Amino acid sequence: MSEQNTVNNDISLAQENAALRNKVTVLEERLSLMQEQLAWLKKQVFGRKTEQTSVIMGSDMQLSFFPVTDDKNSHVTDKTITVPEHKRKKKRTHDEWMSELPVEEVLHKEDAPKCDKCGSDMT
Repeated sequence: MSEQNTVNNDISLAQENAALRNKVTVLEERLSLMQEQLAWLKKQVFGRKTEQTSVIMGSDMQLSFFPVTDDKNSHVTDKTITVPEHKRKKKRTHDEWMSELPVEEVLHKEDAPKCDKCGSDMT
């Protein structure tokens, strides 16, 4: 009886082991899928926001706006342009532009300068 019991125990342990191995493979697949999704989301949030031509064409090529000619005789000479010197105006200070504003003084006088609560003269 004990021999048959150990055989049944071995079979149940093998079945449990197989079930656990299947569960581990499923969980590993889910983990790899989640890691891929996380990497994609990080790239979307923290990655470059503009389209890059290096992704499209490879990092070795660079696009040019101008037609490329390989003629050695048709080289472009660098022309320098001289700009005449000028003096910059001095910036106005706060006091300077405030002094140009019109000032109007208004004096407000009370007809009867007495306190409503205590009746004494107000100063």
